[in-house]
Amino acid sequence: MCGHKLYGWLEVPPGVTDAVPPPKAPSAGRTAPGPTERELNDLNAAVAELWALDDNRLQPEQDYRINVQSGKGFRATEDACQSRLFDKVSEDIWKRPTFLIFYHLLDNYTSATGTAEVVTAQERKEVSDFLDAVMATRPMQYCHNILIAKGLASPDPSEFKKQLYQMWFELYNRDGAGDSCGFEHVFVGEHDSTSDSVSGFHNWVNFWIEERKGNLDYKGFLYG
Repeated sequence: MCGHKLYGWLEVPPGVTDAVPPPKAPSAGRTAPGPTERELNDLNAAVAELWALDDNRLQPEQDYRINVQSGKGFRATEDACQSRLFDKVSEDIWKRPTFLIFYHLLDNYTSATGTAEVVTAQERKEVSDFLDAVMATRPMQYCHNILIAKGLASPDPSEFKKQLYQMWFELYNRDGAGDSCGFEHVFVGEHDSTSDSVSGFHNWVNFWIEERKGNLDYKGFLYG
């Protein structure tokens, strides 16, 4: 549970640069396998394989450390924690292309719902770079292979990229014309000025950045 305002771009996290590296193709022998028959019919098995393929994920204590502190009931409003959730995050995460390119997408959106988004040429390039970067990872290749096997995606990578763009970045109407997209809602978060609440914001990188800047107060985990 947290209280915060979206988003005050007051500082750049340590290690971030404006130089975004071009996405690299997976090295030989590091491409994702095709799904097995069991994985095609058992979501749990597919998710387990997806996790195993993610060699880009961070390792606890080595790359990051969190301090969960105290919990409270679902309807409780008090602040149960005195400290931040994140004790540390390694600056080396910004050496990973997907993390750095992801960061450069976060300031592309207007936080308030009802305000139409304006997409610039530079922002379109950043989106294209991000899609290229994630499509070069084994988890996304594996997802693509599953969708191909189920007849839900074209085997052509350029067509799959268009499909991802449509799902994540194509604008739709939430509280106004063209004021939202899937990526903004899920990863960046949106501020509903009518209720002074935040929706979406399901991303730890953005959570850590906002917590560092003092825009977010971690109040503890919820139970019950």
